[in-house]
Amino acid sequence: MLAARELEPFRERTLKQPLGNLSELNWREIEAKLSEITEPFTANESAVFLEDPRARTVEKVLAKWECDYVIQRASRRLEPAQTSESVDQDQTGSEYRTNSAAKFWMMQQDIVLAMIDRKMSIAAETPVDFAEDLVVLHYQPGERYYAHCDAFLPELPEQGAEIDLRGQRIRTILVYLNDDFEEGETFFLYADKKIKLKTGDALIFENVTEEGDPDEHAVHEGLPVTQGQKWLASKWIRDKSQVIY
Repeated sequence: MLAARELEPFRERTLKQPLGNLSELNWREIEAKLSEITEPFTANESAVFLEDPRARTVEKVLAKWECDYVIQRASRRLEPAQTSESVDQDQTGSEYRTNSAAKFWMMQQDIVLAMIDRKMSIAAETPVDFAEDLVVLHYQPGERYYAHCDAFLPELPEQGAEIDLRGQRIRTILVYLNDDFEEGETFFLYADKKIKLKTGDALIFENVTEEGDPDEHAVHEGLPVTQGQKWLASKWIRDKSQVIY
């Protein structure tokens, strides 16, 4: 069993001023939940959502308490979400996405986030080290992420260099951390299909074709939330290990 004192270094990082109606983390309850966990982790069977682009869903990738934990840990770290273009241009945000995000680098994780990393990687059917760091996405009413593709475009010099260095983003996994919001679906433009999942369920889709080229059919959009707050846990999967980075 994980001793409560082993969680002590992370208590000071918990949210001091909750966002919205969030409550403080109960470390005794978290300790009890961790003591119940057994290995190995497994994922439920996936269900096909779309054939083109290739997208599937997996139910109950994360438990409710794990979703609440991620929201709590992310809520005090939120910053304007960026795109690869805004990072290249040293901008603090992007006009193409108006939501907020919190990124957890490897050395900023704790035992719970590391466990969640593994569960998401198993659901995405990828080695843990092929996944980028966990990013938590937050949408207030009216916020959105306009149409985009998660794959890098090799014809763009900066993105081509990123592919050569760290690999292509071949797959995306999104886990819904809550579902008590209105609209805000993920919308696949080519298929003209929207999707919104229940708390803890995952949407997984391929960003490249079977030949490895960016899949134009995978262009998608995070539609505006009309009521409530939307929280997602997101991971991009590469085609090579990210350990060195």
